[in-house]
Amino acid sequence: MNNVVKQYLKECRRTFPYISKNEKLFFKRLEDNLNDIDENVTYKEICLKYGEPKNVMISYIENCDNEYILKRTSIKSIVKKIFITLFCILIALCATLLIYNQLIYNAYDDSNTIKKVTIIEEE
Repeated sequence: MNNVVKQYLKECRRTFPYISKNEKLFFKRLEDNLNDIDENVTYKEICLKYGEPKNVMISYIENCDNEYILKRTSIKSIVKKIFITLFCILIALCATLLIYNQLIYNAYDDSNTIKKVTIIEEE
């Protein structure tokens, strides 16, 4: 497989909103078809024969079942919201631990301070 074919497949994968088992199978078939073409093919020639990566994705989605598409997009949305929530919780937890650590350090530093008073008497 030459670099032009790899680039085309990469662009196609990049345009898809989600990659699941069915999409991996689709890309495997597309890769098999692209491996059968001439090694000296250009990116434009691939786009003319198979379509622009954006059009490949649109064509794939148009041929999918509507229920499948809704399910995949809602799952992706839910996973994204869960990750954002977990990230916010992690940041809040780290901030709380830093503040707590600073308070403990300050309390320890104040309690272990050795105060030495030197009286200098003049003669």
